[in-house]
Amino acid sequence: MYKFKIFLIWTVIIISINCICKRDIQAVKKSSDIYQKKAPDFSLFDINKKVYRLSKFTNIVILNFFATWCPPCKIELPHLVELSKEYKKKGVRIIGILLEKKYDPEKINKFIKDYKINYPVLIGTSEVISDYNDVRAIPTTVIINEKGFIVVKHPGYMDKKNLKELIERTIRRRDIRKGKQFKKKSSN
Repeated sequence: MYKFKIFLIWTVIIISINCICKRDIQAVKKSSDIYQKKAPDFSLFDINKKVYRLSKFTNIVILNFFATWCPPCKIELPHLVELSKEYKKKGVRIIGILLEKKYDPEKINKFIKDYKINYPVLIGTSEVISDYNDVRAIPTTVIINEKGFIVVKHPGYMDKKNLKELIERTIRRRDIRKGKQFKKKSSN
């Protein structure tokens, strides 16, 4: 009975998150065309002390602000890992920005291995949080186009389908700007 109650509680939580996410995605779809602000540049370290500078990335970048203790972040991470594999060849880079109150390299390394994170995880700073309009919710996902402009900022959990849709739209817009022609899909 106890396991069933736990299952039921998690089911309600996940369904609630999904409903909120769908409502928020509709708002993002409507507002993301006008949300074009130059992404603030930053230099952050990963856990191995390698420095990453945002301005060195010349294609589409997805920043995911998250924490190891955040349940919605843990639900979202497998989607990001899959999307990182799927879109790397299309010039999309995912970068995790870890927001922890206490920096524990062993705990962070274990977390990265446990979740099989295949993209850079950088240690966030209060300056970066401030530069990105006070990231108030985690996870928060920011999509930056190839010209360095923020085209989407989404606070909270985002499911794979909606995130993929936003990535595809950003890729299409990039390709149109580059003058690439698209073949129409046949309706067979």
